[in-house]
Amino acid sequence: MSIKETKLAIARNSYQDGQKNRGIIWCIAFVAMLLLAPYVMARPNYLSTFETDRKDISCELESFDDYEIYQKLLINIPVDSKILEIGCGTGNFSNYCTVKKQRIISTDISLENIKFAKKKYQNLTFFTSDAEILPLKRRSFDVVISIEVIEHLYDQRSHLLEVKRILKDTGIYIIKTPNKIYDRFVNFPYYIIFKGVKKEKLMEIHPSTKSLYSLKQLLLKIGFDIDFYSLGQLSKVQENKIGKISIIANKLLFRKYFPLYLQPSLFCIAKKNSL
Repeated sequence: MSIKETKLAIARNSYQDGQKNRGIIWCIAFVAMLLLAPYVMARPNYLSTFETDRKDISCELESFDDYEIYQKLLINIPVDSKILEIGCGTGNFSNYCTVKKQRIISTDISLENIKFAKKKYQNLTFFTSDAEILPLKRRSFDVVISIEVIEHLYDQRSHLLEVKRILKDTGIYIIKTPNKIYDRFVNFPYYIIFKGVKKEKLMEIHPSTKSLYSLKQLLLKIGFDIDFYSLGQLSKVQENKIGKISIIANKLLFRKYFPLYLQPSLFCIAKKNSL
């Protein structure tokens, strides 16, 4: 064997050993995180459960998750509050807020979504905008909300600085986003194995998913005070993936044993720090 071939063989073996070691390190890190996180992170802080009947929905929603979010949080926000929804899609949640007498303005990066929303809900205000550059005045909103949005953004820091800029001094930012742990260890394998979606495509769709700790650190650096909560249940999409097992998960795991850092979705209320 020549010197060149020997070097190539050594390099190949080193690379393979490195890949094996990297896999082992990731496994050890994940197990250690599961064991240690209860001692260094927040435990479940469940929002109040409202005794509501889902049959009383008076308008169309994209999912019952939107309804749960409204019932468990926005219902407590004063009617005269000025709300901005970022990433409104086709406007269903914004319309539901309007039905409940909330003042809401909605934006989405998709021109197609906004055209559809304007046609469907002609009494609402919609406009197209990049979530990282908001064409809005300083201190003009009491509440900003984004549901399943920030995981799609490449520049989350610019987005959060913009949200902070347009919030009033006592304003809050309500965030619902997939947990990175769930996204990488449950969501990605599901779509790769059962739906045939390539990992590269999934990474393109969710380039910036955060864990509880990384999202908390980012918000603190921007200047928000943060509280994390559990919705106390799986989302409808998650329930559909696991079928009847979701009944056990919702009633047992989420009600009693599931810590926040392992919840499939992160639900956060970020209060603007005026200091």
